[in-house]
Amino acid sequence: MREFFLGQMDYIFFLYGLAFILLFSVCSSLQKQQKTQIPWNFLGLFGLVHGINEWLDMLALSFGDSGPFKWVRLAIMAASFVGLLEFGRLTCERLKNIRIGRWIYIPIFLAIISEAPAGMPGLNAAVRYALGLTGGLWAAFAMWLISRKSQRGAWAAVIAAVAMAGYAVAAGFVVPQAGLLSAATVNQDSFLKIAGFPVQLLRGFAACVIAFLIWYYHEEFREEKMDSRRTLYEKSLAAGAVLLLFLILALGWFWINRVGQSEAVAQRMQLINVSQQVVMLVDPEQVKSLDGSAADLENPAYELVKNRLQNLRNTISFVHSLYLMRKVEGKIILLADSEPSGSKEESPPGQAYEEATPKLKGVFVSGKGAVEGPVTDRRGTWVSTFAPLNDNQTGKMIAVLGIDQSGSGFSFALAHARFQIILSVGLTCLFAIFIFVYGRRFSETFKQTQKGKKKDDEMLHRWLVALVVLLGAILTSVLFFESRHSAWDSFQTIFTQRAIIRAQNVSQEVERQLDRMDGLRRFLDSRETVERDEFKQYVTPLLKGVPIRAFEWIPRVTREERLFYESSAKQDGIEGFQIFERDSQGRKTPAANREEYFPVFYVEPLAGNENAEGFDLASDPVRRSAMEKSRDTGRTVATTPLVLVQEGQKKTGVLIFMPVYLKDLPQHTVAQRRKSLRGFVLAVYSADEFLKGIYSKMQPEGLACLIEDLDAPADGRVLYRHAVRDGIVDWNRPLRKYEMPLDMPAREWRVTIVP
Repeated sequence: MREFFLGQMDYIFFLYGLAFILLFSVCSSLQKQQKTQIPWNFLGLFGLVHGINEWLDMLALSFGDSGPFKWVRLAIMAASFVGLLEFGRLTCERLKNIRIGRWIYIPIFLAIISEAPAGMPGLNAAVRYALGLTGGLWAAFAMWLISRKSQRGAWAAVIAAVAMAGYAVAAGFVVPQAGLLSAATVNQDSFLKIAGFPVQLLRGFAACVIAFLIWYYHEEFREEKMDSRRTLYEKSLAAGAVLLLFLILALGWFWINRVGQSEAVAQRMQLINVSQQVVMLVDPEQVKSLDGSAADLENPAYELVKNRLQNLRNTISFVHSLYLMRKVEGKIILLADSEPSGSKEESPPGQAYEEATPKLKGVFVSGKGAVEGPVTDRRGTWVSTFAPLNDNQTGKMIAVLGIDQSGSGFSFALAHARFQIILSVGLTCLFAIFIFVYGRRFSETFKQTQKGKKKDDEMLHRWLVALVVLLGAILTSVLFFESRHSAWDSFQTIFTQRAIIRAQNVSQEVERQLDRMDGLRRFLDSRETVERDEFKQYVTPLLKGVPIRAFEWIPRVTREERLFYESSAKQDGIEGFQIFERDSQGRKTPAANREEYFPVFYVEPLAGNENAEGFDLASDPVRRSAMEKSRDTGRTVATTPLVLVQEGQKKTGVLIFMPVYLKDLPQHTVAQRRKSLRGFVLAVYSADEFLKGIYSKMQPEGLACLIEDLDAPADGRVLYRHAVRDGIVDWNRPLRKYEMPLDMPAREWRVTIVP
């Protein structure tokens, strides 16, 4: 039950504030009609200002709070309590001749200021004690005095006094937790634990009782003043207004919860989709090699897995952390996480996950993904998604990937959806109050006309026109927000579906290119020597329909083998072949004397790539760095975007290296891999042509695409940008955005889709 009420706090604050706005309207009417010394205007002022304060609290709860906003709300709350205290002080002075001057505010504000060192919590508690509790009890005593002076409606004033006293205790004594002794023991949190519901619900109920009883007192006074009983029309109007207001609030509550639940489902589905894609970018073979103990710190696979998780976290903007878990001997342990090494939040391999929830434990049993939250732990409040990582060969689950998103982002989306409906309900309630108030005035005008007073037809006509206009505006607003919410839900669903398909198409095409490279590597690995014609015969079918610049064979050539390779190429008909490098001006020069070279020996297609034949890739720092990393790790490695030597004009390209080793030599350690290296399979892509070729196969569908290399310098990250019909796209603040990491070897690419 407690969780239920906590999930309804925005609507509770709305009802709480609305009750005080009702109190303001009733007291304003009383002040105009009752020719007594009772200062109803101060009670009405309290209702108006405090109602606004509660609605501001609702906004802070729904959309987040800040330091300045807290101070503004504290000042407004203090001002509202001053109105309450003035109502009690002046009523006692005028009805009981109990004179207490405004000097009373000096000790009150001194007491409040004395708590300034305690900060905002201390000042908040002090304002509630000194002004809220004092003013509320004083106002309760004033209402009791009013009941003693009244001929009709006295019982309503007595009960209102009791309700006001209850409100004074709930609002002025049960305060937010603070450093003050009383606030540390009796506060809103302790009340919630004991009662099972928030104290704001009790305050709101007291406010509704006060507003209703003062309204009833007002009705009794009107009958006494007009010396007549209420007509059937007036009673029907009053009953209809109360019933209409109740129905609006009840239906509004159902409507708000339906919208909130729908938004929660949509948010969770989005997280599930993201987790299903992210888990595909984690290498199961690397995870299988982890022991889940401190020994993994010496395992090269641990570093690769951890780097992958860190890159994925940096790629997906709304993700706070990623982590891999495994169940060992009935305990869930952490294998690796995305936190920086050495940070306070990092979990070492093998650490037991003591905070595992039943839903997470259920994932290890069922093997199916799940999402839960918001859930609060020692680190904060999160919405977590869990996705199983399965072995590619056996299909068995080898780990579970966890993704944590800040609960504030999830709650903000729900609050935004709920707030739109609360706004519609609020406008409708205000319209019902407006109808009731001016319906009563119409009745009074009609009565005065019957007694012979001049009928103000023009004024009545104006009110009727105003009613029609206001009704139209309210209904239009309600329909607008409902239609907008429905359309936004549909738009988000369609956009997400199409964006996922588009991003996955790009990802799958990248994977297909890597598969082709792996096939070429296996082909070279199966033969001790491969002739130029054999290489061409194998590669030519791979080039069909593929936006690739070239496939190349890059052998490892020692100083002693240099002349042999150069003469072999000439015998194959490559006239003028030599192993070369480029000087600072980009001109061809024979490669300097080195221990080994990595020249472009075979290249297909040859047309358009003649300038690359013989180029020693080791002479370029960027290419050499990628080759060394590929050689030492035994894995495929892509370069940062660079200028291609094939191009007559400067064009950005990406090179992907895949190592080939001598089969007869061991390759378990870095030293062994360096010794047994035979060469590299190389795929050369013109970034713009490759990605444009992929994207051109898809229907535009009104979606723009941006592909970036996040590991590149900030001014060189963009690999491809496509805007529909050359339209202008705000990539920083789009209407909606979908991001997905691309599994590029040793690089972190990201595709972003926006409408």
